[in-house]
Amino acid sequence: AGHLEGESIPIVKTYGSVILKRKGDTSIQDFWDLAKLGAGRFASSSSAEAGSLETYRSTVFEIATAHPRGGSTTSAEAAEREAAELQKQLFDKATSIGPPMHRSVPHQIATGQADAGLFFLHLAVTAMRENPGLFSAVYLSSGLERETDDPDVLARGQEPLKGNKVSTLAASRTNVRVSEAQSAAREGLLKALQSEMFTEILAESGLRRP
Repeated sequence: AGHLEGESIPIVKTYGSVILKRKGDTSIQDFWDLAKLGAGRFASSSSAEAGSLETYRSTVFEIATAHPRGGSTTSAEAAEREAAELQKQLFDKATSIGPPMHRSVPHQIATGQADAGLFFLHLAVTAMRENPGLFSAVYLSSGLERETDDPDVLARGQEPLKGNKVSTLAASRTNVRVSEAQSAAREGLLKALQSEMFTEILAESGLRRP
């Protein structure tokens, strides 16, 4: 905070996570099917990508707590216990082949080393566009969406399930001394990030304005 000045400017908001899988795989159709995953478990690097790893861990725990496998008859204590068990199952013995996870996780799924993976929706859009016909995404949504293999459809977003972690990213000016040209460039960047053109880019990428 000591190196920032002025108010931060919210720029981007995510749609949370989806489940990325190979197209045609019918074994993964909803959140609790993650409990069926086999021994090959891969995750973000705990050292290089600790932020995304914690988001995925929290998403699993919070969705499982809010939507227990046994339904509304499940006690709060039992739901939290089951959520903790699922989180442990998916992450405690997971390995990383190294950052960036938006490349490594799709690689593991595409090569059959992993069945599916929790993946930020906007990164799933990119993976599907770069590998046509290879992946599909299972929504973790409170809406009617279930699954799509069309990245343009996925880019429209979802209404995230309760517990599906959503992030808001902001830009801030620093109080580091800069030249007049650098100051002008900084203001130009902030203007571009708030432009209608950038709003359109976000929409195409599976992101949105806060």
